[in-house]
Amino acid sequence: MWSRGGAFRVRPESRTPPGARRTVLRMGEVRVRRARSAFVGVAEAARLVISSRFRKAPLMNRHLRGGVGVVAALLSACSLAAGAPVAADVRPPLPRPKASTNAELPPWPVPADSARRGADAGLALDTMEGAKQHFHVHLDIFVGPERVEVAPNLGIDHTSGLLADLHTHDNSGVLHVESHDANARFVLGQLFAMWNVRFDDTHLGALTPDATHTYRTYLNGESVTGDPARIELRPHDQISVMFQDDRVRIKPPASYDFPMGL
Repeated sequence: MWSRGGAFRVRPESRTPPGARRTVLRMGEVRVRRARSAFVGVAEAARLVISSRFRKAPLMNRHLRGGVGVVAALLSACSLAAGAPVAADVRPPLPRPKASTNAELPPWPVPADSARRGADAGLALDTMEGAKQHFHVHLDIFVGPERVEVAPNLGIDHTSGLLADLHTHDNSGVLHVESHDANARFVLGQLFAMWNVRFDDTHLGALTPDATHTYRTYLNGESVTGDPARIELRPHDQISVMFQDDRVRIKPPASYDFPMGL
């Protein structure tokens, strides 16, 4: 500013003490960390919403499927930009159990060696039920309008005390997955392999589609294309295997009312 004498007077430079400067820097770092954490939290929430919304849509429109893939890729990129680690998918590929060649008409009895057959299909055997994964799936099998009983005690050897980590306890159609392996994956074909029933896209035991009969598998009420033995088992899914006379058809159930605790 100008003084009365016309001379220009320079205001002394304001100096920030070193300690205060370090405090300001620390506060800035805290704000950055908080912003990064909030951003990653939003990205993770969006990923979970997408996963829960579309997990039960096996026949998703290919354009919608592509859109979900793009969003997932963007979320991964955003997480990387925010400095968050991206967890790798450590799960193994879906098992490919060898299909049984036993072609008989239902009802199908429980094989005496169903637990061993389960091991041959890639299931783990133990004397105790596992707790790393514990969930339930419901299976209906219809031949015409009649429901075929899902055999009880599949995958359980009462003599040795061994049981497979996929098994049944009764004839309700509830499949129990109780595994010691948190990363294990299970498919419907493993159950039929234990049961010693031929099960693929053209065979349900001795039944095959013809000019007047259709054979389809439904997941949560939606028709599934391809090999039904490859359907992955997931918590509280409703699976319906249906061999029907085209003149008398029933609608597959879209869900199942699981008992409390399952």
